[in-house]
Amino acid sequence: MRKFKPTFDFAAYRVRDVHVSSHHLDDVFFFRVQDSLIRDPETVTTLNFITDLGGVGRRFQSLARALGVQLPLDIDAFPGRVFAMKNDGISPDDFATLEFASACMQSDRRAHVAANAYAAEQAEEEAANADMDAYVTTGIEAFSRRAARRAA
Repeated sequence: MRKFKPTFDFAAYRVRDVHVSSHHLDDVFFFRVQDSLIRDPETVTTLNFITDLGGVGRRFQSLARALGVQLPLDIDAFPGRVFAMKNDGISPDDFATLEFASACMQSDRRAHVAANAYAAEQAEEEAANADMDAYVTTGIEAFSRRAARRAA
């Protein structure tokens, strides 16, 4: 049986805190979101985002959608919210809601079960074919030996 390896390797996180600082010359805002794994709340990681006040960056918008925060952004709504993340949140596609991540995992599990069932079915067919080949080969060889003895 094959080992289960998810296609969508999401982990659940909780936002602990959000720090916002601005750079007045470029009207750029730096968002630092501190989060922790739900299963390991003692370990805190920081996600860094550079965007304007409206949160125009795709990666930041993806995090906001995963948290269920609507635009205009309410930074005070971030702490305490949960989301799913993979690959340390490097790209916009690395953030998801917990519901979406759960659906992905269920889809992966169904595909894994189907692949194992198919592999087992194929193994049974291959075993049956090998048994038939062995029977035919053994039967023909046995018949050939008897025929050779009778002819001699």
